[in-house]
Amino acid sequence: MQTYFGTKEIKARKMTRQEFAVYTNKPLEEGDIGGGFMGYLVEYVDSPNSNHENHKGYISWSPKDVFIRAYKPDGMLTFGDALVAIKAGKRMQRKGWNGANMFIFLVDGSQFAVTRPPLNVHYPEGTIINYRPHIDLKTADGSIATWSPSGSDALAEDWQEYHEGAKTVVEPVVDTVFTRLVTEKNEIHERLVKLNTFLERGKVACIDIVGTQQYSSLLEQFTHMTNYYNVVNSRIKLLEAIE
Repeated sequence: MQTYFGTKEIKARKMTRQEFAVYTNKPLEEGDIGGGFMGYLVEYVDSPNSNHENHKGYISWSPKDVFIRAYKPDGMLTFGDALVAIKAGKRMQRKGWNGANMFIFLVDGSQFAVTRPPLNVHYPEGTIINYRPHIDLKTADGSIATWSPSGSDALAEDWQEYHEGAKTVVEPVVDTVFTRLVTEKNEIHERLVKLNTFLERGKVACIDIVGTQQYSSLLEQFTHMTNYYNVVNSRIKLLEAIE
């Protein structure tokens, strides 16, 4: 059989097989992969065949190991990935570039007649020019220049799609065990930080504010909250590690 390589743009978020079954209202069938297996809800953005009311594209579930082998997040792409993307009409940039709003794009080949400077300085007016496809760079000062990759650009793995005036898009959060644990962990962390900030005043200052008994209770509370945080964090790691 012939070997094939595929490239496609998707959206995805972590979700166990059971959570995907609940989300899509399609119970697991006999012989299906275990419900606790971690994976990803995958939405194929170039597919017009939506199969869920919350998604414009077709969605499916992919096991974690299969997903990681097949896809890379935007911002961790190779130049090869970026090249495929600009051929599809996208604008790409590197995270490592210092200039703001810099990106590369593909200029399609074209044919035109010379009618104005600077070409009419070098060619008789009316000369037909075959303009070859090439890559241009929008520079930090807004000007456009022809571009070819340096060695570091070609080997870099920090390519990403450029979005002008990009704003963070907040997707609806799917209520799953994983998302609830992450929310719980963040809430505990916020409270721990506040309590630790108070305790860092020192024993004498804290006792002056709340008294000896309250200070002792706060120390005990900090210990229990830390243990609680560690347990929740361990549960998250266990879910992430499920293959």
